This record gives sequence, C-alpha cells and structure tokens, in this order.
Amino acid sequence: MIATKSSSDDILRPILAHVTKRVELASLWTATLFYVHRELWVPRKIAKRPLL
Repeated sequence: MIATKSSSDDILRPILAHVTKRVELASLWTATLFYVHRELWVPRKIAKRPLL
C-alpha cells in the first residue's frame, strides 16, 4: 500500500500534536521552576547571609 499525502498527514497529525503538547508542558514546568527558584529560594538564601 502506497501512503498518500492525506493518509500520512492523518498519521502524523496526532503524533505532532502530542509532541507539541509535551514540549509546551515541559516549557511551562521549566518556567515555573525557574520562577520559584528566582522568587522564593534565592531571596531566602540572600536574606540568611550574615550582614558584614
């Protein structure tokens, strides 16, 4: 059976949608971790340093 453009699109479209969704979720998770690190952890670490 020879794959036509429409059948290959039908096969690839859900795969591409799944991969795109995973990349978006990974990007969101990375951005969230960066925000938490920058806004919560780093200022606490700086605040705990002894004043000289």
